[in-house]
Amino acid sequence: MPKLDFLEKNNLLNRMHKNKLFFGTSVLGIFYIFSPCFAFAEPRAVIEINTRGELLDKLKAAVGDVPAPAQSVYEARKRASLAETYATELLRAEGYYESSITSDVSDGENPKAILKIDIGPIFKISKSEINWDGTPPNIPTQNSANAAIGLKQSAPARAQDVLDAEARILGAVLSQGYANATTLPKKIIVDHADYTLSPTFIIAAGEIVKFGDLNLEGKSKVKAKWLEKISPIKRGENFDPKSLATLERRLLDTGAFDAVNIALAPKDNGNNQRNINVTLQDRARFHIETDLSYSTNEGFSFEGRLARYNLLGRADTLINRLVYGEIEKRIEAEWRLPHFRAPDQTLAVSLGAFIDDTRAYREKGIETKAEVTRKLSISSFWTVGVDANIARTREPSFLNPADGIERDYQSINALGAFLLDKTDNYLNPRTGYKADFRIEPTLITGDASLTYVKMVGQASYYKSFGKYDKNVIAARARMGSILGGKIPELPSGKRLYSGGGGSVRGFEYQSIGPHYNDVSNTPVGGLSLIEAGLEYRRDLGNKFGIVAFVDSGTLGIKSTPDFKEFRVGVGLGLRYDLGFAPLRIDIGVPIKHPNGTSSYQFYVGVGQSF
Repeated sequence: MPKLDFLEKNNLLNRMHKNKLFFGTSVLGIFYIFSPCFAFAEPRAVIEINTRGELLDKLKAAVGDVPAPAQSVYEARKRASLAETYATELLRAEGYYESSITSDVSDGENPKAILKIDIGPIFKISKSEINWDGTPPNIPTQNSANAAIGLKQSAPARAQDVLDAEARILGAVLSQGYANATTLPKKIIVDHADYTLSPTFIIAAGEIVKFGDLNLEGKSKVKAKWLEKISPIKRGENFDPKSLATLERRLLDTGAFDAVNIALAPKDNGNNQRNINVTLQDRARFHIETDLSYSTNEGFSFEGRLARYNLLGRADTLINRLVYGEIEKRIEAEWRLPHFRAPDQTLAVSLGAFIDDTRAYREKGIETKAEVTRKLSISSFWTVGVDANIARTREPSFLNPADGIERDYQSINALGAFLLDKTDNYLNPRTGYKADFRIEPTLITGDASLTYVKMVGQASYYKSFGKYDKNVIAARARMGSILGGKIPELPSGKRLYSGGGGSVRGFEYQSIGPHYNDVSNTPVGGLSLIEAGLEYRRDLGNKFGIVAFVDSGTLGIKSTPDFKEFRVGVGLGLRYDLGFAPLRIDIGVPIKHPNGTSSYQFYVGVGQSF
């Protein structure tokens, strides 16, 4: 799985923080995979109906499945009766108020429940109006409420559309400052003569409420001044639920709280101004996470994270991270300060030491970085930062590949990055798309001396289809280029590489592209990169899924991509839903793999490959 940047890791940490200890291990995964048995369900009742398409699919979903055939006529009749109830509710919700349903049971040794359905005519919306209980609100609010109804005449009279209209009306009234507005039971007239439905919404608006002071309650270690700084609520302004929702989101986004409750204080007699009570429940002071992954070529990798929350009373997080694997070893401390200098802006500062022992090079050093990430919307972010490190690298010599050379160098690079994530699930996306782009101008001094700009962009697309959306097509593309860098002047650790899990499966780690003419066939790395991947994912039910994939990639020693030699890998995978993410087991096979390399690669991890 691709490495997460600090913002993505923070989002992932927030989503999983209620799990006190998270193990993403191959041992646990194999236990989960082989412990259950596949089970095949069948419909609770066979539906015979005078329509097809979306309505039939909804009826089948409403009627539901059972794990095994009925064992008697009595059991089949019970299933038919229950299925009739579910189908009736669904049809009325869709606007069919004169449908006719007859339940029956088939003959034979294996009786089946049967529903014979005549859907009848669909009812349409006629007239929609609002009645005000008590004193009506001001005219602008009444106009906003009427505009929010949104029910078009002659549109199908679906129950959910009526409920949605009522919610929009109440929202329009609340947003105008009427904090005590409530809905009362609706009046619904169903006319069977002309097949229409006329809803009358009854709203009690109350009086306009203004915001008062912000009160921090509970035993939270958060400082009241920090809370006021990030709050969009201004004393004396009209009540607006969006302001309360924004404050709640800002607090939850920090990941430092188990619960956030924001409510208006009780009314003060003779005053329409009400204070806002904010009750916070801090997370446990410490939080531990561990992760194990494995692949044939990269071996095992262990990662442990110890997080400390609210150290400064600003919903800040200190994360101590340890990585120990055959390729990467790292120890790092990172401090994150949310809403830094402005709401929705996070500062991350880190210091770490690392050893990278790859096929292409061995590098060790220390690194420090500072990044600021700005949340532009619920799904888009930009990041700027600076990164500096001191490192020693050992790599083959171009003059004599059999001999290694060591270089000491220092580097400093700026960072500009943009992330857009429109997917429905971070670790198991089924619909939507995401894209990210990074640009890193870099200055290197020491045994290597040069300046260059690295640019890497990636995009992924996901589309579900078929019955109950059990099928997913996933596609990704990645491109990279280093402008101004030269080989061999550019240290090996700064070059681009391709091959391995999260890249081109089936090929060994870093194996795509040119190689030195030495005994180990050491990868050179490159200055340009193109990768593409396509997956078909199928949900088998009972938490299992299968995947078929094709990955491809090429690596060039020039800044412009070389399309002459694309490497292609194909394979199959098994997925098991762990609840928070799928366990991933993939086997990839290279097509026309180089001599001396493995004919297959095996990968185990948590989350989809992309």
